[in-house]
Amino acid sequence: MTDTIVNNYRILTKIGEGGMGAVYLAEHVRLKRKAALKFLSREILNDKESLVRFEREALAISAINHPNIVTIYDIDAFEDVPYIAMEYVDGFSLKSLFGSQSNLPVDIAIHLQYQIAQGLLRTHQASIVHRDIKPANIMVSREGYIKILDFGLAKLMDASRITRSEHTLGTVHYIAPEMYLGNSTDHRADIWGIGVLFYQMLTGALPFEGSNMHKVMFSVVNKSPVPLQGKNPDLPTELQGIIDKCLAKDREYRYKSLIEMVEDLVALSMQLMTSPGVSLETQVAKFVKSIEAE
Repeated sequence: MTDTIVNNYRILTKIGEGGMGAVYLAEHVRLKRKAALKFLSREILNDKESLVRFEREALAISAINHPNIVTIYDIDAFEDVPYIAMEYVDGFSLKSLFGSQSNLPVDIAIHLQYQIAQGLLRTHQASIVHRDIKPANIMVSREGYIKILDFGLAKLMDASRITRSEHTLGTVHYIAPEMYLGNSTDHRADIWGIGVLFYQMLTGALPFEGSNMHKVMFSVVNKSPVPLQGKNPDLPTELQGIIDKCLAKDREYRYKSLIEMVEDLVALSMQLMTSPGVSLETQVAKFVKSIEAE
């Protein structure tokens, strides 16, 4: 599709592809502003009801202005394939950061988690649940800002299809147990998801593992993760309480709201005195630059 004109955008190059669709870097022909165009996969196009729900939620997200949520510019179609035009984030996904580091420095992990929680808190306040929290959907810009992507896309896959799809290969470890049990979901499913992310940032390992998809699902529903210090003895013991409040099997014992997690993260950061006087974005930006230099 290189050099193809898609409505007001010129396609420059493909920058990603997954079970939900392909993503292209594009430039607005008149504004000269770069954007990411995500085309939904053909498999999804037959579910018209889901597409209507997705468009409704995308419109809701586009009305939210928050530094940790990717900005949606437009929703349209090209040759009958729906796409979303959104802010292009120049940086790395958490997935790629995990690929280059066994675990992240404690202060960086806390700062990243703080930004993710802030972004999701804003969407929860707007009655929007992400439902597909995973490293590939969290971008870290070169300026040190977290950007959360792909709100609402998980709703386009029903429970029976998601367990069989390629999409699940990067998702199965992050799905809350109530989703596997077929129960209703709410904002606490996102709290579970970022709890898994936080555990992974701190230890370099996933809290629930298995040799195949079904064994991971069994672990999520039935097993307890190895305590943080069992994976990384140098971690502050206070972090375990935060992880426990995210990864409680019974969602009634998780954080009631991400406001509580943000408060705990701020208190812990002050207690550890991580780089006082330096903004969290500056610290993260320096870390990203160090990764690029390797």
